[in-house]
Amino acid sequence: MRVPDPAPATPNRSSPLARIAAYPVVMAAAYVLSIAFADEIAPPGFVRPLFWTAVAAGVITLVLAGLARDWRKGAMWALVVLLTLASREWLELLIVQLNRMFGSAAVTAFAVLVVAAAVLVGVSILVARRHRGRALSSVTRTLNIVSLALLGVLAVSAPGQLPAWTASRAASEPADPSAPDIYLILLDGYPRADVLRDDFEMDNRDFLSRLEELRLVVAAESHANYTFTLLTLSSIFQADYVTLSDPQGEALPQSRIRADFDAASLRGGAVLALRDAGYQIAASAEGFEHTSMRTAADHFMERPELTDLESRLLRSTWLLDLPLVPRDWLIADQRNRVNGIFDDARAFVGMDREHPVLALVHVPSPHAPVVFGPDGGPVPWGSRQFGAAFAEEYGVSQETFLELYGHQIDYLNERTLDLVGHIRTTDPGAAVVVFSDHGTAAMPWSDTRGLLPNLVAAYFPGAPAADHEIATPVRLMRAILRRYAGVHLPEMADRFWVAREEDGFIVVEEASPLP
Repeated sequence: MRVPDPAPATPNRSSPLARIAAYPVVMAAAYVLSIAFADEIAPPGFVRPLFWTAVAAGVITLVLAGLARDWRKGAMWALVVLLTLASREWLELLIVQLNRMFGSAAVTAFAVLVVAAAVLVGVSILVARRHRGRALSSVTRTLNIVSLALLGVLAVSAPGQLPAWTASRAASEPADPSAPDIYLILLDGYPRADVLRDDFEMDNRDFLSRLEELRLVVAAESHANYTFTLLTLSSIFQADYVTLSDPQGEALPQSRIRADFDAASLRGGAVLALRDAGYQIAASAEGFEHTSMRTAADHFMERPELTDLESRLLRSTWLLDLPLVPRDWLIADQRNRVNGIFDDARAFVGMDREHPVLALVHVPSPHAPVVFGPDGGPVPWGSRQFGAAFAEEYGVSQETFLELYGHQIDYLNERTLDLVGHIRTTDPGAAVVVFSDHGTAAMPWSDTRGLLPNLVAAYFPGAPAADHEIATPVRLMRAILRRYAGVHLPEMADRFWVAREEDGFIVVEEASPLP
């Protein structure tokens, strides 16, 4: 019997969505963008992590495709790898909630379900291998469509979520050659001396005495107006209190507070008055994207270290637990950032400029985490404690925590004195302020009003600063505007607020009068 000739092969006319498996890269990019948009991070703050995440997803896909000798199968395995890497944070939270609600039996049952799901995925991939034609094409097409749709939803929602990062800066007027530079050295979360003495068992009198030797006036009863950095900075740039419709227990979305900060840093009353007086704005890159001045400053001292978005992305994955990854990667990176900010500020002082500047040197320390040990060296904990603030979160005794916190304060004191001394020598006519946006607490159950006492010390060329002029950040900025921008501002009654975070909202309560 004659065997019929085989039918001619039909050319592969499947759509690109079925042939090009781009979904691992697209989904990885969407993951980064979803976090960036939720945190109101401007494009300059998420371009770098977006790029490297997409590159990493692409490399993983290429390697696995090479091992599987099939692009579509490699993409399926790449998606499994990426989902596994990104599962740490939500998996940890889920286990904690299950244990809290239902006990250890529920955690065990969940573990069994995870193993069963992994087996199911493995079986599905094996089945796809046996029927790899239409099955692989259908899976690839579906996942490509889903990933692109997800990216489309994010793109549509982006304009309403992103801050007004494209707003233009107001042009400075011609400079007054006699106008002094103004350096604001912000030590984030630095407590007042009596708080360090009573709560942290530290004697900080030597540091304050050495500031006084450099002719800075140290405020004796200084207080921050707010216990939240964004609100403090907004009030400084406005030289006025941040408007709250209901000061008693109002829950504000972080997007609202970030929008207020963006507006204040670009068009706040203090900023406009300084620009009218011929000043330009300079700022350091402190690593907190929600307080970044990169779009508002004329001179921005960018840093190569990881931003808070990048460190958050890493902490949400299993990468930090891999054997080849340095245990203190994030801690060491933050240590480098703080040192780099001091170095950048030191190099900035005395540069030839056509305009006088107000330079905000925002040092993200001694704000948690504690990253400096003795003489600025390493600490005994690692990257998984990057978000820790108290002894129990670091896994050490209170005695050890206070000792290391003391080392961090001592090291920051020396770096601050070196910078202030350099400014006083290199630019002796400049105004110099060392202050903090709020204080901190040694115990998690501390009264939040205890976060208001802060550090303030100031040198004003000409007449020395009066204690009442610099007692709060708002008073401080108004004194600067009166002296160097020619703005006549009346005295204001002091007001104070404490803030706490609850489910993505900031609850702000007035604490006036102080206890």
